[in-house]
Amino acid sequence: MGPKHLLGIILCLSSAACVWLVAAGCLPKHLPSSTYGQHRLQDFDPPATEKILARLESPDFAGQPAVRITKPSTYMAFSRDRCGGFVEKFFREWVNVEPGNNPPMQLVHGRVLASEFAGADSPFTHRNRDWNIYLDVDDQSKLLLSPANLYDWRDDSAVLDLQRANPRPMEIIELEWDSRFFPPQMAPEPGDDVLALGRWSFDCNHKGHAEGKGTPEYGYRTEIHPAALVLSVRVIEDSASLMRTTFKLFAASRGGPVNATYLVPLQNFWSSLTSPLAGADYLLELGPAETGWRVASCGLQAGQQTSGHRHIVNALATTSKEDSVIQMTVPGAIYHPSDRIESGIIIATTWVRSDDPVRRRGVTCKY
Repeated sequence: MGPKHLLGIILCLSSAACVWLVAAGCLPKHLPSSTYGQHRLQDFDPPATEKILARLESPDFAGQPAVRITKPSTYMAFSRDRCGGFVEKFFREWVNVEPGNNPPMQLVHGRVLASEFAGADSPFTHRNRDWNIYLDVDDQSKLLLSPANLYDWRDDSAVLDLQRANPRPMEIIELEWDSRFFPPQMAPEPGDDVLALGRWSFDCNHKGHAEGKGTPEYGYRTEIHPAALVLSVRVIEDSASLMRTTFKLFAASRGGPVNATYLVPLQNFWSSLTSPLAGADYLLELGPAETGWRVASCGLQAGQQTSGHRHIVNALATTSKEDSVIQMTVPGAIYHPSDRIESGIIIATTWVRSDDPVRRRGVTCKY
């Protein structure tokens, strides 16, 4: 083989690599312009009271994480052991926090501080750029945070901006979902209340740094990456006699190429984590935090879906408990656990006081 032939082969391979790198790191096509840019909370004052309560019955939710470590030095050693050394990180960018091959998914609840595309993601380990949801978590979900989540976000410009705008302590966890497998149109908005279920993992690229000599490092940050089910709640109108709410639910068993490696970059096109949504039903109960309300109207709208080969599962919504609660079901039990299923729904609901003189009973949630 002559030098010209060798040069031609090198140029062809380089061109192909450039095309692939651009394609792998791109944003999904045909998105509305409203999904681009920064979407961050402006008013950090929490609501005076929580208006809507959401509860999830999940067959694969453990309820309590098996790993509970709060001492930074201990967590640092534990997370290092899970992520491995410098060489091992070339083979695993994310690892399950809990040991074992198939640890249960974990549930997290909190208020959205930001919901936007990641600033940058490596095309070697991502199909498309991630959509990131930053949650300021409730007390129960604090069990999922590592010390690095509490004290050290200096490598994340979104959190640094939030902290500059709101200097009070924020207990944050990220929900990340490759936007090839999650439509950003179904993402929660800043200020929304969110309940999410997904893979509890260490991000081995986000390590807490020492702040000075003799100061311990904080180990690696924890994430829900990828999520498998995200429910967002927004109160549109709130008065003494009427409340209007919007619920958005997106659930999908595929989360993206979290098992791709830097050494085999093309792996991100066939490597995709399968969350165990298929094979079981998921029941959500939604209702006002205080008694004395009932559903006056309930309208359903099909949510945005992703592309590709998957089973579209129609989430079902009904009223129960004398129209005081909305029950929403993702019916995945009829599918095999390895099947790719996907479901998206938007519910607009009006609530009135139970003693409202207009007695609408037997309200139906319908499209």
